[in-house]
Amino acid sequence: MSVRRAAGGLLAALAACSTRDVEGDSSFDALVAAGPVVIPLSGVADGEAEPLDEYYRSIVAQLQESFVERDADRLDALLASHDRAIAPDWAAEALASFRRVGAALRTELWCEAHAELTLRGPAPALGDVVPLVLRIPPGGALDCAFPGEGERLAPTRFLIAVRYVDRDCFGAESVASAQDVLGLPVTVELARQGLELPFDVPALPPSGCERRLELRCELLPGARLVGAEEVPGQWQRLAALRVDLYPRGIEKVHAAPLATLRAALDAREPRFFDHVWLASRAIAPDERLAADELLIAAVRLGPPDQALVAGACLREASGASLAPSDREGWLGWWQARRRVGSDDASRTTRR
Repeated sequence: MSVRRAAGGLLAALAACSTRDVEGDSSFDALVAAGPVVIPLSGVADGEAEPLDEYYRSIVAQLQESFVERDADRLDALLASHDRAIAPDWAAEALASFRRVGAALRTELWCEAHAELTLRGPAPALGDVVPLVLRIPPGGALDCAFPGEGERLAPTRFLIAVRYVDRDCFGAESVASAQDVLGLPVTVELARQGLELPFDVPALPPSGCERRLELRCELLPGARLVGAEEVPGQWQRLAALRVDLYPRGIEKVHAAPLATLRAALDAREPRFFDHVWLASRAIAPDERLAADELLIAAVRLGPPDQALVAGACLREASGASLAPSDREGWLGWWQARRRVGSDDASRTTRR
């Protein structure tokens, strides 16, 4: 059956953690250190093989190469062409093993192609828990399952890596990262029912007024079940997601960014500096000139801290290499921009 419950406590320690980088649990290192899949080519020593043994040794070598290159189509084609009753016993055993690992490989590749990370509902406010879900639609090999808790094997595990990129009203950026491992609570027959694994990412205390949350999900090495047999599974990158988070009330800013920018600059109070930054970031292209004119006025006439915010907004919007604190530089930039605009207008009039 598909997983339906939220994985409790994902990254729960982060809210109280002061470090910038949190490693996953120790099982991750052991999983990554798992060795490669090796299937013996033959039980016949060199120089003693009959022609049929030599032939199947070459086929098994091609199967091994296909598996290492994760080419499921080629692997299946080789099995379909050469899994015959005439195969020597050792080769028949090797082909049966490749059929099992091929089923796991095809399922893992299905996960890579179709897995997605999505929000469970609308984007939360900055500072709230972020509810997410890993979804994989039904597909892959019919006889392949991902073991869950309660099986004789370790449950299938997924690495969730999170990167928090915060920016404040002065344009400064801070980055923190964390990771955790989710296990399946029940065994999942992916081809029949797909997978849905909800989990929550708690927000670190924000160090700015906007956050870019970057998430990555990977299927970790571990055992898969093919029929009743245990089969080694490989690492597979699955899905990524970016979520932009803002303070509560951002809808009002986005609805009227130019009016918000004007009101926040007129107030000249530090408690409205976040409004200045967020409104400037939301300005539409046809209002950019009017917004920059307001910001230049703040650079010229505003108090020093507000002028610094205005310079940061101009740098963000224009891509200019000037420092936010470079008052004379921004005034010169504005004069040059106005001259270019006047020259363009004159050429248009002459035409």
